Amino acid sequence: MQNRVIRIGSRESLLAQAQTDMVISELNELGYECEKVLFKTTGDKMLDRPLRDFGGKAVFVTEIEDSLLAGDIDIAVHSAKDMPGELADGLGIAACLPREDVHDVLVTRKGTQKEDIHVLGTSSLRRQCQVDRYLNEVEVKDLRGNVPTRINKLKAGEYDAIILAAAGIRRLGIDKDPELNYEYIDFDDSIPAAGQGIIAIESRESGEIHDIAARLNRPDSMTRLMTERAFMRAIGADCHDAVAAYSELEDGEIKLRVMKYIDDKCVVFSADAQEDKGIQLAEDLGEKMLKAEQGQDTQEE
Repeated sequence: MQNRVIRIGSRESLLAQAQTDMVISELNELGYECEKVLFKTTGDKMLDRPLRDFGGKAVFVTEIEDSLLAGDIDIAVHSAKDMPGELADGLGIAACLPREDVHDVLVTRKGTQKEDIHVLGTSSLRRQCQVDRYLNEVEVKDLRGNVPTRINKLKAGEYDAIILAAAGIRRLGIDKDPELNYEYIDFDDSIPAAGQGIIAIESRESGEIHDIAARLNRPDSMTRLMTERAFMRAIGADCHDAVAAYSELEDGEIKLRVMKYIDDKCVVFSADAQEDKGIQLAEDLGEKMLKAEQGQDTQEE
C-alpha cells in the first residue's frame, strides 16, 4: 500500500483545496503519496439561488460520495459543517483534524461602524436568525460564492458587512487584510454550526484506506463532531436549517449548547455530561428541542 497513490476528493474552491492540502501534508509525513481529484458539486454550480431554494441535505457532497462508492477516489475531505446528518450507505467519517477557531466573524470595510451597517450578506439561515443579537435593523441579503468572492463583493460595496467562519479565513490566510475589520462574534450572540471549524475525512467504512485515514484522527475533534451531529440527527435538521450546535470538552466533561429558530425566536438549550455520554446528551437536547417546537412547556437555559 505504501507505494500506491491515495486519491483524495475535494471541492474546487481555494478553501476546500487548502483543507485538502492539510490532509495531504499529514499523509505525506506518514509516507503516502497523494493525488487531488477536484469536483464541482451541485452547491458550487448553482450560485444564482439561495441554498434553501434547491438544497437538500448533501448539495456539497453528493458527487464526491458517489465517486467514493464507485472506487474512483479513496477518501474525501470536507468542511464538517457542510456534511448531511446521514452519510451515504457504506461511508463514514474516518478522521477529524484539529478544530480551528469556531467563531463567526463580522467582516466590514475599514472605518465602518456598526451603525453604518444597513445591508448584511450571508447565505446562512442560522446566521440570519441570530443577527438581531448584535446588529440593529439591518437588511439581510443572500451571499453566495467562495470566500474570496464574498470578500470582493464586500470591498465593492455590494454589502456593508458580511459574516464568515473564522476557520475559513484563517486557513486561507486572509484574516489580516488591512482594508478590512474583523469582529469575532461572541458565542452568546451567534452559536456556531454543528461541525464548524472541523475538517472531516470521509472514506468507506472499512478497509486499508479507512485504517490509514484513521491514523490522522484527533479524538477530541471527533467526539465533539459526533455529539453535534447527533443533535442534528435527533431533530431531523440539515446544514442549511436555522439550527446550531456547539460543544466543548473540559476535564472529562462535554458541554453542548444548541439553538433552533422557532416561531420567530432563537430557542437555546445547554447541558453537560460525562464525555462518554455525549451522544445521549445530544439526543436528550434534541428531544427537548422537538418538544419546544411542538409548543410544549420547556425552560430555556
